Amino acid sequence: MKSTIEIDGVTYDFTCEQNEWRVSFVESRTRIKDAAQLEILTKPSPYFVPVKIEHEKETYTFCYEIADTMYRFEEVSQMERKDKLRALKNVAELKALIGTRFTFFLHPGNLVFDENLMPKIVHRGLKGIIHPYDLTDELFFKQYQSLCVAMFSKKYQFDNLYAGSLKNARGTNFERQLADAKTTEEIESFLQESFEKELADSKRKMMLIPKKQFRTFRGLAVGFIIATLLLAGPVVYFAFFKVPYQNDLLLANEDFLKTDYTKVISDLENDNPEKLPQASKYELAYSYLQGEKLDDKRKDNIMKNVSLKSDEQYLLYWIYNGRGEFGESLDSGKRLQDNELVVYALTKQLEEVQNDKTLSGDESVKKQSEIEAELKKYMEKINGKNDSESK
Repeated sequence: MKSTIEIDGVTYDFTCEQNEWRVSFVESRTRIKDAAQLEILTKPSPYFVPVKIEHEKETYTFCYEIADTMYRFEEVSQMERKDKLRALKNVAELKALIGTRFTFFLHPGNLVFDENLMPKIVHRGLKGIIHPYDLTDELFFKQYQSLCVAMFSKKYQFDNLYAGSLKNARGTNFERQLADAKTTEEIESFLQESFEKELADSKRKMMLIPKKQFRTFRGLAVGFIIATLLLAGPVVYFAFFKVPYQNDLLLANEDFLKTDYTKVISDLENDNPEKLPQASKYELAYSYLQGEKLDDKRKDNIMKNVSLKSDEQYLLYWIYNGRGEFGESLDSGKRLQDNELVVYALTKQLEEVQNDKTLSGDESVKKQSEIEAELKKYMEKINGKNDSESK
């Protein structure tokens, strides 16, 4: 299988087999004067996967050994939240290599994790000799920041984030805090805090269902499965879907009362907002608004309209906006027939397209033109209304 990584102006073409990844460099793409310079790369290290280096026909080929027990980035991203947080916390340990002769880049395709979720770099270079030629604190921070958001984002991939979409990755308060961080240490501290909260929440969830009640659910499920598969369905649904959903609502409410709005968002991030009860919609919309970048006067006016009695579409508007689902927020704004909300959603859409590096030039121009035309139409409606009111 072929895999190509383009980062910081350098292209790395990997050939990936089950237990071996290979990447080659012609001599002209290196600054190697003597093959002996590369010996340091083959020495065992807790930071790197093992490597053998071949040199023939003016080409250096790096053969990386990937053990069966290693997890790819994509596999870790499917694990429980606390495991993802632990893995990302561990990645920060790689900053110890900054300032040494070793260089590397953080990318989902250049990292694997062992059973303890400790990261190992696949391809690494030597400063000024093998790409990447350098590794600075700034480069590490930007790559680490993009990697953290990519682990949790349902919308953005690492390459988009690293290319400039990081500032638009504001779907959750968690993503916002990562995107707004200024240093690697700030991200580390935030991940540690989030990890500790997640562990505490896991314990709370276990306490929400008494052990005796859980045994009853399990016993009923087993009994009904044995008796008849048809009767097992409702029991399984109740024990494994309904109860966890109710727990999410209870946790979100508890965190809302504590004014821990970031946790409210993470408690409900996997739930369909349209199926939430009105009280939960209110708590979630209110929480997202806390992180919305608006001037104080405008935010105060909006907050006055957010309550348990608010129109469902108004609450959904701010939930979808907070999640970065601007098409959905635009739809809610139109249903409310609120031109200002429509304009705000269109503005967000326009920013998103402008920063989407995955679009070709023609696609980007076309989408921007369509959004700008609709934006102009609604701005004219707002200006026309203001003119008539001033007469």
